[in-house]
Amino acid sequence: MERLYEQKRQETRFFSSGGDDLKNLHERCSAGIGALVLRLEKEYSKYLSTTWKTQALKRVISAFDEKEFQLNLLGLEDQNEDNIRTAAVAEVERRLGCTMDHGPWIDELYSNFFDTFLEEKVVEKLGSVEGLGITMEVEPYELKGFLADMQTQILAIVDDALASYKSYWMDSLEEALTAETKVVVTNAGTSTINIVTSFWSRTLELFARPIARRKVYTEVKKAPPFHLAVYPTFVEGILAKQRQLFEDAHAAISEKIYGVIEAIDKGMPYLEVHYQGGGCFEVSAFHRILLSKVVEIFAIHTPTPTAIRAQHDGVPIGVENNDVAAERRELQNDLVKVKQAQDGMCAAFGVTEEEIAALRAELDIGD
Repeated sequence: MERLYEQKRQETRFFSSGGDDLKNLHERCSAGIGALVLRLEKEYSKYLSTTWKTQALKRVISAFDEKEFQLNLLGLEDQNEDNIRTAAVAEVERRLGCTMDHGPWIDELYSNFFDTFLEEKVVEKLGSVEGLGITMEVEPYELKGFLADMQTQILAIVDDALASYKSYWMDSLEEALTAETKVVVTNAGTSTINIVTSFWSRTLELFARPIARRKVYTEVKKAPPFHLAVYPTFVEGILAKQRQLFEDAHAAISEKIYGVIEAIDKGMPYLEVHYQGGGCFEVSAFHRILLSKVVEIFAIHTPTPTAIRAQHDGVPIGVENNDVAAERRELQNDLVKVKQAQDGMCAAFGVTEEEIAALRAELDIGD
């Protein structure tokens, strides 16, 4: 430190003893260490303004926009419970009523129940029941056992179908209503993304085609996606009503079908027994009539797509998931900090709001 002071004193003596010109140059900081310091400060400031400032501000703007994007992805934040519930119901309709190649998803699930579930669980298996659909000759002492065995086989098939009846519907509905909405990068090279909700081998996309990430920032800010998982009470309330709907249907179907099967040995319209003489009975079980009746019972008592979709009626929205609420607060705090950093840089370099907008536009173009 003492050497620096000595240097300063020597410099002062030098310029003071060199006449008025040198003295004036020194006093105006046009020569000497002071002039060097000023020049270094000016050049450093110029470097910061022309090179570092722009890149640093772009990084800060990008950080702010990404944080804001993550916040918007958490979904609608509204103090009005009716507004939240309206958005929640719209999301339920979007999922259950989403249009696929063959119409709304819930209609496809409904058709698949009859085309696949009943076909595999009931129709195909009933064809394997001994004596069903053909005429058989039965000895008198075998008749009672033959009919009882036929009933047992049919009951076993129906019991197996009914055992998985509720799970067929509720597994699919639960998957649809609890599916997460996520950001999917479709092309890492071009940074194109989409926001998707996937369930039952189906994918609902928020945008018709993948778009640039920063474009997504803007779209999501205007219309945040709604996450049903954020309101678990609402989702569970809907699922509980749907479970009850199918439990009631299961009970009604069981009662009706068991009644049909138990009536088989009472004759028409499902069975004809004729004595052929010579101690022999001819038994004809009408497979097609029985099958039609079983399918008819399922069709009458299985809830319609409209009824399934309407189970959100009267279900309260409930409160936001605690983890999501905490994440929302953390992101909001992060945004305040990033904005403070941006404002500090703008004040230090005299950057205007127009310049910030221009930098953000450059980032959008670059994306």
